[in-house]
Amino acid sequence: MIKGHQEVLEMMAKGRPLSDILHKLIRIVETIFADKFCSIHLVDKTGERLRLAAAPSLPEVYSRSMEMVPIGPGMGSCGSAAWSKQTVIISDVWSDPSCTSWSATARVSGIRSCWSLPVLSASDQVLGTFAVFSRHVYVPDQEQVKVVEMLSFLLGEIIEKYQAGLRMERLAYMDPLTSLPNRRYFIERLDQALSAAESERTNVCVLFLGLDWFKPINDTFGHEMGDRVLQVVSRKIREALPQNKVLARMDGDEFAVLSRIDRIEEAELLCKQLLRIMEEPLYYAGHLFHISASIGISLFPDHGRRAEDLIQHADIAMCQVKSNGKKDFGLYEPKMSEKIYKNFMMVSDFNRALRENEFVLHYQPRYHTGTNKIQCVEALIRWDHPESGPISPLDFIPLAEETGFIIPLGKWVMKEACRQNKAWQDQGLPPVRVAVNCSSKQLQQDDFITMIREVIGQTGLSPEWLEIEITESGLMRSEHTNIVKLRELRSMGIHISIDDFGTGYSSLNYLMQFDVHALKIDRRFVQQIPNAVIANTIISLCRSLGLNVIAEGVETIEQYEYLRRYGCDEVQGFLFGKPLPAKMFEMLLLESGALKRSVLIPSPQD
Repeated sequence: MIKGHQEVLEMMAKGRPLSDILHKLIRIVETIFADKFCSIHLVDKTGERLRLAAAPSLPEVYSRSMEMVPIGPGMGSCGSAAWSKQTVIISDVWSDPSCTSWSATARVSGIRSCWSLPVLSASDQVLGTFAVFSRHVYVPDQEQVKVVEMLSFLLGEIIEKYQAGLRMERLAYMDPLTSLPNRRYFIERLDQALSAAESERTNVCVLFLGLDWFKPINDTFGHEMGDRVLQVVSRKIREALPQNKVLARMDGDEFAVLSRIDRIEEAELLCKQLLRIMEEPLYYAGHLFHISASIGISLFPDHGRRAEDLIQHADIAMCQVKSNGKKDFGLYEPKMSEKIYKNFMMVSDFNRALRENEFVLHYQPRYHTGTNKIQCVEALIRWDHPESGPISPLDFIPLAEETGFIIPLGKWVMKEACRQNKAWQDQGLPPVRVAVNCSSKQLQQDDFITMIREVIGQTGLSPEWLEIEITESGLMRSEHTNIVKLRELRSMGIHISIDDFGTGYSSLNYLMQFDVHALKIDRRFVQQIPNAVIANTIISLCRSLGLNVIAEGVETIEQYEYLRRYGCDEVQGFLFGKPLPAKMFEMLLLESGALKRSVLIPSPQD
């Protein structure tokens, strides 16, 4: 008995499975009581039934009849012992009324008597039962009961430690917010799937799913609401997936799915199902949310043989989908990793580039359609990289926005544009406004107005010669705060225009409150001329609100004539010249901004 006890303790110390330890305890008792059979039941999750956990010697027919035993009075020796927390002895199973449900199988199996002890925790909670069966009418003596009582006490300690271990394991492998498996669990399951796929020569796919438009929910309603919405979304995803797929929350608003597949079409079909589910509007706490998803796909063995590689490549593919417009899925391609590396190197060069004066401003004129003279000049940033050469703003501005570098970069642009404009004025050149683009992140900074005041003070440029361009979508973030900021800028004498108008979602009510000077028609609407319904609408809107209207991206005389005829105030685009370095732009200013008729644009009198 003592030796068996020590063996059980050693098994616990080595972390052996609970089933092995339960079988060992049963063998100890069956060795002491040579003609007896034992079983161990554990309380199930409902707390209302006992689940058979071990019964290695009990006849199979009888074991099956005892797989689930209700807890309560009159429910055989096991159910009654768990209910009463007392030892229950039934000397004759065949005739005892509490064993009616088992008497028939007991007769077939040759089981005649049974006695059960409750297994209790340190806090006196029922964890299960330990039962001893005999082929004869039988009542155990006190010594036999004490032996089983001692092992039942040990069993209680074992089960408690095992359950505590399960809770710790669950915490280690579970995401606490969504109750989904976490990244660690997903990687381990993926490792197992890859090992099996390697030997079986089958395919595995990883889907990396990122939610679209989720950040604005946190920004608008707070993180508590964001968490609740995330829980609802995770349930939608889980319910949409077949049972044989592994779903995990990887981080933030990103999830991963593991699937064994035969053909890539299966992965694509699964993506389409998920996207269709995500398209359904989500109602929560009185609000309607539209949250779509972008999904990246990686395949074993085509895109990697390690779990981390497949996850990373699916993540990269998902990011590519987002950059292409979101709400879709895409397969990983090696060139995507090259782009990621290029972007990483670009980001790492940002601060050095600003410090080493690699950024420069080019200037593009805006002409007044009534006078054909330069009304304003827009400052546009360029990056002359010492190794890579010129880098397009389309490549580095989104990264600057994403990393927050747009804040120091935007301040530099503002200061340099104002300095240059003041320098032109000091040279006696015709004064014009300089327009500077400001990102929504800049506008959201608490010290945005302070920064503008400092720049004006340091450069000496009068505020009337500065224009700030802010995108329509950028204005709609923190609308009320932005209304206050724009009014303060306007009170300083600074001109304000809304860029890319018509591409956002501002209401007429907010537009009237923003107190701006002008709207800029986005180039895509200018390109639709002469079928320019949106451009016409914007011009009419500006006329009714008393705002100036500016068209950008004007490239043909037909576009220019159309805009001038319908009342557009200012035009900008390649028809009038590309953005120029400061020194070259001075030549235009020296001509007082006048457009000669040889520049293909007829005068207003023609």
